[in-house]
Amino acid sequence: MGEEHRAGYDRSLARTEIPAHYLAMLAELPETIYALAISEPWCGDCRNNLPVLAKMADSSQGKLLLRCLGRDANPGLLDSYPAPDGSTRIPTFIFFAADWALKGYFVERPVPVTQVLTSGSADEKRAMRIEYNAGVYAHAVVADLLDIIKS
Repeated sequence: MGEEHRAGYDRSLARTEIPAHYLAMLAELPETIYALAISEPWCGDCRNNLPVLAKMADSSQGKLLLRCLGRDANPGLLDSYPAPDGSTRIPTFIFFAADWALKGYFVERPVPVTQVLTSGSADEKRAMRIEYNAGVYAHAVVADLLDIIKS
C-alpha cells in the first residue's frame, strides 16, 4: 500500500468508533462470523469503509474474523457478489456463518449514501461526499454490516 493510501486508511481507522450498543450486538453473536473483504488501497470507498469493518473485527472478542484480498489480484471473484445494478464494485464485504453458509454481502457504500449519490441534486451530492469522506456515515456502515451479520 502506498504511503498516501496508507495515511488515508490510518486516518479513517483512527476516527472510527463503534458505539457500545453495536459492540454488545457483536459480543452476543451465537457463532463466529467470517468476513472476506475485497478491496484495493487506491479506492476511496475502501479507505472509508474497510477501517470500519476492521475496527468491528478487532472489537468483536473473536466473534468476527476478517481476511482481506485485493480485487486486482483475484479477477472474477466479485462476479457472484454484484451491486444492485449488476456491476461489481469495491469494497465488497462477504459474510459467512461458522459453517461457511453465505450470510450476505455489502457493496461499496452504505445505503443512505448511495441513495443521495444516485438521486440527489448536485448540491446534495457534494455535501454527501464531504460528509461521507469525513467519516460521518461510519455508523451507517456499521448498521448495514450488522444487518447482514445478524441475518
